[in-house]
Amino acid sequence: MVKSEQATTQAVTEKAVIRHRVAIAGQVIDAQTQQAIANAQINLSEMPDKYHSILKLKAMQYGVESWERIRPDRTYSDQRGYYFFRDLPAGNYKLVASLPNAGTRYSSASQTVTIAEASETSGVIYIDLFLSPTGVKGKITAPENEKFIAKVRIQGQNEYALTNGDGEYLLTGVEASPQEVILVISVSGYELNLSPDLYPPKISLLQGQVLTEQNFQLKRKSISNGISASANRSPP
Repeated sequence: MVKSEQATTQAVTEKAVIRHRVAIAGQVIDAQTQQAIANAQINLSEMPDKYHSILKLKAMQYGVESWERIRPDRTYSDQRGYYFFRDLPAGNYKLVASLPNAGTRYSSASQTVTIAEASETSGVIYIDLFLSPTGVKGKITAPENEKFIAKVRIQGQNEYALTNGDGEYLLTGVEASPQEVILVISVSGYELNLSPDLYPPKISLLQGQVLTEQNFQLKRKSISNGISASANRSPP
């Protein structure tokens, strides 16, 4: 009798142990810098009917408010950009990654994946998702290859970039704009070699695109021109 009760207790305990299996995993990455992106939202926007039915039943159990916090068809990347989905039945899925709180600083990314029947007991499917930033890049040069550090930003926005030792800059994660925006370049001791009809330099920023070849030339600032720095595009 004691032996039977022990066996029953062991069976109940084993039955209560739920083994979750990671089905899809990967990393969310900045397509321009190749750096990991934290707090990206990843949704399963398309899924097999079987999984959709499972989610529908669970949503009814938890209620709308609780369900939005725990729903398993949505997850977020951690501080190293990693994410995963667990316990997915076989079928076709579409993953969509985005940064909902980033405005137009990044575009979304999507990827389709198929989990085969045999995969329900096999390894993890790894899918990296690349978010394309909104930005601008180019090169700034000074007379006689003089060394300098330039600060590049978009007027009215806080993000900025500094040039490297070769005068190259990459400014990403800025807000897109349907109108032209002003590119502000600040360099101590220099001004931009710019004709009045080209000042200030204006560019168009499209969401999820990096505008390239935005090159400028500097000249030493003359005392009579005050302390404001400006820049000119390189001649074609």
